Amino acid sequence: MKMANQNQGDLREQVERLQEQNRLLEARVAEHEKLQQSCSSNLESMRTTLDALQDLLARCRADMVLQQQNLPTTAIGPEQQPRSKLQRANSTPAAMKSEIELLRAQLEVYKNDFAGERIARQVLQLEKNQLAGELQQLQQQNRTLIVEALNGSQADQQDVRSFSRRSSRMSQISDAIGEDDQHADQLQEGSHCRHCDRTFGDIQSLETHIDECPAY
Repeated sequence: MKMANQNQGDLREQVERLQEQNRLLEARVAEHEKLQQSCSSNLESMRTTLDALQDLLARCRADMVLQQQNLPTTAIGPEQQPRSKLQRANSTPAAMKSEIELLRAQLEVYKNDFAGERIARQVLQLEKNQLAGELQQLQQQNRTLIVEALNGSQADQQDVRSFSRRSSRMSQISDAIGEDDQHADQLQEGSHCRHCDRTFGDIQSLETHIDECPAY
């Protein structure tokens, strides 16, 4: 019984350790879920910004094409057009081209950031799945240890009941032995003639003697 109590105590300690590990893993899973939500929000924001930049780039290209179409195909003298308008017309394609290059650079940066965020999100998802698997395994071990602890407690109760039954049986046997000894003493006492103090080996001899005993 002492060994069973010690085993039950060890099982309780293992259950407590597994429960603590479960709490730690659940905290890590919750933290990864928060990080995953943050990454999802960042990805959504970057996707919106990327779409806006692509739209802006498309509009800039369309404006540049429109500006090129509106340029005069024949030479216009200074006397026919103010010089400021001519300079502005000549400088518009270059400015538009520069703006488009800038937008392309920004678009490339956002694409790289978007790819990085997506990779980080995938890594977090893998870590979350791994932690969830470890948590499930520990929970299964926890349930197994609890069942073993309950079975151990039932086994202890069965041992107690078995011990009680054995003790009761031993008591009955002891009582039976005492009764047999008492009966043997009675038989031995019954084989003794109380009148002439003679002893006989069996009851039948005693009965025969009683019929012939001169002391009667």
